[in-house]
Amino acid sequence: MKAAAQLCLWVVPVVAVVSCLVGVGLRLTSRDGCPILAPVFYATPLPLVAGVAACATALAWRRRRRTVAAIGALVALGCASWFVATSRFAVDVAQSQRGALRVALWNVARGTFGWSQLAEHLAGFDADVVCLVESRGLQLRDAELRQCLPGYTIAYADGGFTILSRVGLHDVQSFELPRGVALRAAVGTSRRLDLVLVDVRSNPFGARGPSIATLRDSLPDLLLGDFNTPRTSVHFDAFRADYTHAFEQGGVGFVETWPWPVPALDLDHVWVRAPLRVKACRYERHWCSDHCAVIVDLASL
Repeated sequence: MKAAAQLCLWVVPVVAVVSCLVGVGLRLTSRDGCPILAPVFYATPLPLVAGVAACATALAWRRRRRTVAAIGALVALGCASWFVATSRFAVDVAQSQRGALRVALWNVARGTFGWSQLAEHLAGFDADVVCLVESRGLQLRDAELRQCLPGYTIAYADGGFTILSRVGLHDVQSFELPRGVALRAAVGTSRRLDLVLVDVRSNPFGARGPSIATLRDSLPDLLLGDFNTPRTSVHFDAFRADYTHAFEQGGVGFVETWPWPVPALDLDHVWVRAPLRVKACRYERHWCSDHCAVIVDLASL
């Protein structure tokens, strides 16, 4: 038994470091372009790889596996530096100024954490348009929503979507994706804004490419939702010719949105198409969900 435990303590840091190296290698090469390896890419975000490599380093050092410890330390330091370097900490003065249109996106986790304070949080966003994912069952609290959010038009749609707008809401219609669901609507008064709200299935073994390609071809002005896919996915590369990621243009801090309270994956995205421009983008964390809420101020319509 003791020999087996000793072997396990020797093997674990080696396996952990090798796994981290595979994850980093995928991030530098094919990412999730290969369906067979895509689950490994999704399962190895930089914060997780840095943490695992640091633990493996400590264990290997204690077992006097100096080479393994050195490699693990380099991986941990490299991933931590990479993670910080790809985050945004330069604060723009415009962050404190409200845009022409404020849009809020939030996956409310089917009410798993309770609905009791949701309406108050939504009112606190002071958003012109609120888009909720995984909100099936929220219609049972319709009276509370309308009391806390007077002046909003509220639509509950198939697929677990809820959309609230105080600047007009038109032509709300849900549609299926190859692996997920989406909702299309028009918001605005003087100029209508074409909006598509999405919820891509979270199965790590399911191909994201067909769903994301369908969304790209739909070419709305504003494309947002829970993509269950990091923004560094190879499937988003084609987006960048037409769209800007809201956080990359106007966000500050870390881009990860799930899971609360220690987000490791950026799954919830707001993509904006010209001539729209992001003035500010911030994330808010509340106990109502394991996802961060994304609040975006648009500079012009």
